[in-house]
Amino acid sequence: MSQPQTYRFEDLLKLPATTQQTTLRCISNGVGDGLMSNAIWKGAPLRTLLEAANPLAGVVKARLHAVDGYTDTFAFAKAMDPSTGDRR
Repeated sequence: MSQPQTYRFEDLLKLPATTQQTTLRCISNGVGDGLMSNAIWKGAPLRTLLEAANPLAGVVKARLHAVDGYTDTFAFAKAMDPSTGDRR
């Protein structure tokens, strides 16, 4: 990212939100476990947040860092996909 971004909760609340029905799965859900359900999700699309960082050409992974020290990495293409928090 050529312009790394940091978002506080208050910053996220100021961004245009989208609402979508989605299936949420607990990160500790093992194969065959039932730690998942359907929910209505509302928030700023991940694509919007990443575009503000001006991603470099050829990026393949996105990494997110939470204030509690949790991090997660996943495919950049999935992060930018309209179905990832954006059903306009």
